Amino acid sequence: MSDLKEILGALGVCDETAGELARELAQIPSSIAVLEAKAQAARDVLENEKKALEEAEHTRRAKEGELQDCETQRSKFQGQTAMVKTNVEYTALLHEVDGMTARISQVEEEILLAMEAADQTSARLKTMQKEQTEIEQGYLRDAQQLRERMETVKAEIAVKDKEREALLDRLDPEVKASYQRVRAARGTATARIQAQSCSACHRQVPPETINRLMAGELHTCQSCLRILVVEDT
Repeated sequence: MSDLKEILGALGVCDETAGELARELAQIPSSIAVLEAKAQAARDVLENEKKALEEAEHTRRAKEGELQDCETQRSKFQGQTAMVKTNVEYTALLHEVDGMTARISQVEEEILLAMEAADQTSARLKTMQKEQTEIEQGYLRDAQQLRERMETVKAEIAVKDKEREALLDRLDPEVKASYQRVRAARGTATARIQAQSCSACHRQVPPETINRLMAGELHTCQSCLRILVVEDT
């Protein structure tokens, strides 16, 4: 039975390592999702700034179009003043010309404001473009590294699975069946003795049981039914 203690000890180490790898593997997709969300947020910052620039330029073009319309309308009113026959009509046209001139002045001011807004947004966009692109690429690199780590972890788990099978093949059929049954039910089949307690459920293990484990006997935890593994001291 001395080999049993050695095999179970190796199985315990194998299971513990495989469990750590499995937990790491389970966390990687959510970590990748977080990084990709941050990368998207960096892209969104640029996209929002580009939209702001487009809106500023659209406003400028619209105001320039309105200015042209106002100047055309004022010219039309000015041309009509030479054809009117009464002072009332002449006065009314001058009023229209004055109103259109005032509107032209206002639109010109609005164009200047739109141009200033576009210039400021364009300058801000140039500054942010490099910064946000670097931030985005950094997050994407980190995400790619996690994807590569995920493949590495999968390969390491596969190695541990083969290692486990090789160790199980060294056990008696009854012990192997017991191991597989507990693993199917509990997820893990072995538990180490830590401070005289089961590492899985933390139930106290009687000293007599520990002594028997040290002697190479097979024992399970009375609480969680996992196969107990004791380390040489």
